[in-house]
Amino acid sequence: MKLFFAILTLVITLPAMAQHRPPNWPPHQPFPPHIPFPPHNPFPPTNPFPPEQCFGERYDRALAATEAAATDKMDRFASEKGVACSLTSVGLDLAKARCVEADGSLYATLKMAFNVDCYSRDVSSRLRKTWIKYY
Repeated sequence: MKLFFAILTLVITLPAMAQHRPPNWPPHQPFPPHIPFPPHNPFPPTNPFPPEQCFGERYDRALAATEAAATDKMDRFASEKGVACSLTSVGLDLAKARCVEADGSLYATLKMAFNVDCYSRDVSSRLRKTWIKYY
């Protein structure tokens, strides 16, 4: 009976022991010190139509479209929360607004990011993401 339990114990523990590995294995570092971590990507992702290439009249129209979309989002937020909001800054693809309560205390700050397309027939600016910081 003792032999049976010894064999049974061996059958159960050997597969578990075979999976064990020393904590520092392999003994070398995964990245040698002369290679920076993380390695430099030789092919960085690029946007074929960056918004910085909007020039002249198209830039003005894209800026106006961003301002209109930011004002729309700001007005909807203000009417929903019952506060007064105003735009503090408007860029080509980023806008900020500040909202205050009726007593003048700061209620929230909205930071809005837009997808700007200067290359279509009609220049467009679409709201991509809004960050709201409440006070």
